Order: sequence, then C-alpha cells, then structure tokens
Amino acid sequence: MVFRKDVVQRILRAIKNGELKFLEPTVNYEFGVEYLKLKELGLGQDEALFTLNDLCEAGILAGEIVCNLAVCPYCRSHRLFLQLHCPTCGSARLSKGAVIEHLLCGHLEGFHLLRLIVVVLKFAYRVCR
Repeated sequence: MVFRKDVVQRILRAIKNGELKFLEPTVNYEFGVEYLKLKELGLGQDEALFTLNDLCEAGILAGEIVCNLAVCPYCRSHRLFLQLHCPTCGSARLSKGAVIEHLLCGHLEGFHLLRLIVVVLKFAYRVCR
C-alpha cells in the first residue's frame, strides 16, 4: 500500500483535532457515494475512496456497512428506477398496508384498521381447517 502522506496526514489531523469522528457516506444521484467531510478537507471522490480503503486495509480505520445501494450488474450504474409490481398479474397499482399471518397454516390476510383483530383471527382460523 502506498499512502500519499499529505492526504493521510490531513485525515489523521482532522481525527486528532476532533473534526472527524465518523465518516458517513451520502448517496448523491449524480455522483454516487460521497464522503462530504473528506470533500471539505479537499479530497476528491476517487481519492477519498482509495485512501479510505488503504487506511482500512492497514488497520488504521475500521469500515462498516451503513446502507445498501442497488447497482446495475452490467454497467455498474447506481442511477436506477425501481418499480414494484404484482408477481401474479404484473400490475404496478399496489396498495400499502399491514398483513396478519396465521402461524399454524401460514395464511396471510390484509389487516385493515376498520376490522377488529378478533374477526381477522377467526377468519384465519377458518381458512386453515
């Protein structure tokens, strides 16, 4: 590993002075993953990523997963448009709501706030018989 001393020194000095406690990434649609605190120290995006990887490999910093980012498996782009759809009919007109599961048989039933939970439980019990 080759560290550029000026880059490493800026990061370590910021940690020592209390300016850097955590290096949390932000996800930007245009640029992908960025470390804004390192950008404030004058590091470019690629330079920051390479330096952080080197510092982690050297045992100076510890990396941790803070979020998952979906990328295209072919071009590695993070600029994706994700859309949910029904696996049965393909419709994208979905409704959001809670679901209750009968643990004995695995039957799932939509749970609506207007229903009493007792009615739902009785219905789920009748389905598994």
